[in-house]
Amino acid sequence: MRIGIRYQLTGVSIFVILITAAVLTITSTVILRRTMATQVSERTAQVGAVLEGQIALRRREVEHGVDLASARDQLANQVNYESWTDVTKALDEILRDKRTDVAIVFDSTGQIQATSGIPIDKAAAFGATRARKGLQRGKANSLIETIGDNVYFVAVKQIVWFDNPRGEILFAKAFTDKIAADISKEIGAEVVLFTDKGSKATSVTLPQKFVDALKGAWGKLATEKLVTLGSLSAGDSSYFTMAIPFQPMPAAAGKPAEPPLVAFAFAVPETEIANTQRRTLTGALVPIVLVTVIGVLLGLALSNQIARPISAMAEQFSRISASGDLSLRVQESTQNEIGDMARSFNAMQERVEQLHGRVAQAEERMRKELQMASTVQEMLFQQEMPHNRACDVAAYTSTLVETSGDWYAVFDDPDAKRTIFVIADATGHGASAALLTAITHGFFQTMWTVKQAGDAVLARIPPSTLLSMLNTVVLNSAHGTITATVFVGVLHHGSRKMVYSSAGHIPPIVARWTNNEMKANILACNPSSSIGSSPTPVYEDYSVELPADALVLIYTDGLTEVENQQGLQWGVRKLIGVLRGCQTDTVELVRQKVLDNCMAFAGGKELMDDMTYLTLRVL
Repeated sequence: MRIGIRYQLTGVSIFVILITAAVLTITSTVILRRTMATQVSERTAQVGAVLEGQIALRRREVEHGVDLASARDQLANQVNYESWTDVTKALDEILRDKRTDVAIVFDSTGQIQATSGIPIDKAAAFGATRARKGLQRGKANSLIETIGDNVYFVAVKQIVWFDNPRGEILFAKAFTDKIAADISKEIGAEVVLFTDKGSKATSVTLPQKFVDALKGAWGKLATEKLVTLGSLSAGDSSYFTMAIPFQPMPAAAGKPAEPPLVAFAFAVPETEIANTQRRTLTGALVPIVLVTVIGVLLGLALSNQIARPISAMAEQFSRISASGDLSLRVQESTQNEIGDMARSFNAMQERVEQLHGRVAQAEERMRKELQMASTVQEMLFQQEMPHNRACDVAAYTSTLVETSGDWYAVFDDPDAKRTIFVIADATGHGASAALLTAITHGFFQTMWTVKQAGDAVLARIPPSTLLSMLNTVVLNSAHGTITATVFVGVLHHGSRKMVYSSAGHIPPIVARWTNNEMKANILACNPSSSIGSSPTPVYEDYSVELPADALVLIYTDGLTEVENQQGLQWGVRKLIGVLRGCQTDTVELVRQKVLDNCMAFAGGKELMDDMTYLTLRVL
């Protein structure tokens, strides 16, 4: 479909405008995303502050509970008298009052003597934490510690009886999913408490992908204050997730901060972020759409102004092309570059009109000369084959263009009882190839007509010598610019022996009746130089005994290189197959069978080369 320049210019204008709009959109999107990132960072700071406040609140709850428990007289009295069974009962009551998960009493030596909420053998982990961290009044009131499979708020207070320290009481409250849910309500986002082992408490159901992301972030949390996990799915929703570490103890002077003990991840539903982005993008895209619409209208107007005179010129060009009238001219309507184009075209059209007349005259002269050359070349081919008692001969030739690069001749010498067969195939097509065939024809015709001692020279000289002499003539005439392959064969009538020589030509095929079967083979012939390609070629003579009824096919490569519609060549095998079926056929019938089979294989495809062949039946 032909697209006018008006539509092309319009399309280009719209394309440029759309590209500009796309760039503006992308730029706006990037700016908006950065704005969203800033908003997320601010939200992160707010979340971090709320988290710290919630954690501090629960630490104070545990500290306050242990303060009140240590002040109970009954507990201090029982510890003083080391009635550990009664202490355990007191601890159970304290847990019910303070809603604490674990309570442990140490004696003055630091040994665990009573527990509530946890077996005494499991309480050793809390004792180890207390000893390792030095958790007592004056050093640290409370801390967050990972113990076993959970995370706890831990606080310790001395039990004093009449100003004498009698032991210590430890309270621990586990950070559970409920606490995570409570904090989630406070900050408006989902909360996950996790360590390097995975999640410990969460306000949302976590799939494995979410847990793996938390584990993968742990290494960065030791060196970064904030780690972005990106988009993660949990349940039926997707969340934009970030994580912040929680340092167990502040860094002492001159010492690096301890690595994080736990970390908190908070996740904001992506629908909330997407809605914010959508509202912001909508507000930003309105002016972009307006600019695009205005640009399209301006592009249409501009392209119409440029395309109108060009379209008029194109229509005039089409009329000139359709009519073939070179006298037509385009209108020179404008005083700009388009008008200059029209004036230049008209000047060029005038010169083309003059040249066209000269070319037409030259083509007519060339046509007549080629027709004359074709007529002259036809005279070089024998119209009738010689007849004798030794052999029957039939020939076929077809040319690709007006003049042929193939040539053949059959010379019959009844006095010497010999028949000479010559076939040549010049390189290329056209005038140069026809010139070489004319030289070859003139050489052999001269050798045939020259008489020495009453015998034709052509009948007495061996084929190899004839080829060497022809090579000298062609070199002197063409100076190596054109070459040809030539085959010469001399059939001796009485003995049926054929002496032959080849100058780079395809060896003939001989079919003979053997053991009630028609067998075909290619005559032996060593590779040799083509005529006109070397100043010192070496040509050899060969001989073959031909039985009666033997069939000989001498041909050029145009016969076997005929191609079909699929680009496959006919080839020597198919040619031999045809000859095997010609046991009793005349040479004219053999010639026709070869041609019919070859053309049937081509399937109507145009020939790519001249095609010539001789069919010879030995009698």
